Amino acid sequence: MANDPRPVVSLIQLVLAVAVFAVAAVGAWYVYSGRHQPTGSVCQSAEDCASGLCVGSGVGTAFGTCRSRCTSEGECPTGTVCDDVAGERGCVPAPTLTAGSTCSGSRECLSGTCFGFQLPLVDGYPPPLDRVCVDPCGEGGACAEGFACAAAGGDFVCAPDRILRAISGG
Repeated sequence: MANDPRPVVSLIQLVLAVAVFAVAAVGAWYVYSGRHQPTGSVCQSAEDCASGLCVGSGVGTAFGTCRSRCTSEGECPTGTVCDDVAGERGCVPAPTLTAGSTCSGSRECLSGTCFGFQLPLVDGYPPPLDRVCVDPCGEGGACAEGFACAAAGGDFVCAPDRILRAISGG
């Protein structure tokens, strides 16, 4: 039994199998981690993207999207615009949301303004901000039906009636 080569061969096979698995796992982690991913891929930081530009997808999110760099509108694909993001110029989705639509950032709104209205306490706790796209109106200005001009953050915006009713308790 002492001269039986099978235990040594089995041990060598085991070590090789573990080594191959480890290399495969590290390779899969590297690919999965998003290192140098193409435009449109999920990212956590600029280092994850081939372009070096990772644009957050909204307020409170840990992940963003790899975006192409640009210097003018003509360089961006259809449905995107060249805009300032994170101190760089990048192709980001064109704004599509109208006044009163729920938003996570001003870049999503056609008006260019996403405002967070603080609603009254619920059971003694503040609810999350009700963030919606708003149009500017100027003090006493006119707003579309379903909206009223209201002071908000030092400006005057067309606030949705439903939000104003919630704030006033009515």
